[in-house]
Amino acid sequence: MEEQDNDPTMERAIRYVENDMDVVERASFEQDVAKDPAMQVDLAAVRSTITALKELGVERLRKELSVTDAEMNKSGISATWRKWWWAAAAVVLLGGLGWWLMPRETPQALAKHYAIREEGLPVLMGNDPRVLDAIMNAYKQDDYATADLLLGQALLQAPANDTLLYFTGVVLDREKKYQQAIAAYYQVPDSSVFALRAMYRGAICALQENKTEQARVLLQRVAAGTDAQLSGRAEELLERLRRL
Repeated sequence: MEEQDNDPTMERAIRYVENDMDVVERASFEQDVAKDPAMQVDLAAVRSTITALKELGVERLRKELSVTDAEMNKSGISATWRKWWWAAAAVVLLGGLGWWLMPRETPQALAKHYAIREEGLPVLMGNDPRVLDAIMNAYKQDDYATADLLLGQALLQAPANDTLLYFTGVVLDREKKYQQAIAAYYQVPDSSVFALRAMYRGAICALQENKTEQARVLLQRVAAGTDAQLSGRAEELLERLRRL
């Protein structure tokens, strides 16, 4: 969907057509329209679009929107007219002007909303439990610099340890080093108990980096996985991404 700005003129036109103005505001808007030919054209566009859309069923409307947008783009209809179409369609589909006034969703906003917190492990695995204990203690105290240092040292001794690989990604993630975190998550083998969590967290990092296609690929794998909670969360996030 094409992104819109919160255009005050469009907002007023939609509110006027939807009878969402008091008497004074309505009279003021009508006076402005009477003096401005451009506003007259805009108002006619909003009124005809909303009227037409209301005659469609909601499910049919959802299918029609993408087809219509493609046709508008192909025929060279201006971005302004396409903006009116989408704004009016959204009002009909989503039930009011509130949608228009809401901030637009972004990959970063979705990443923040769907992020999961990793609490750490009470029982640790590895060749030297004392080292892993120190890593977890640093992590749980939000001392990510120390955790990162200790993880690096431990990986020199056990480079294939899936626990170390996963928590390296987690720590880098918490430090907002998203590119490095993604690389660490990709190293977690599919046989690991952390595999699906690594994929999911990697997808969240990809969204933070505005790499939506990479995020979709990872989320699709999570959605098809055996972790019911993560699978449901991934499916919901995929649906939200489709609406961007």
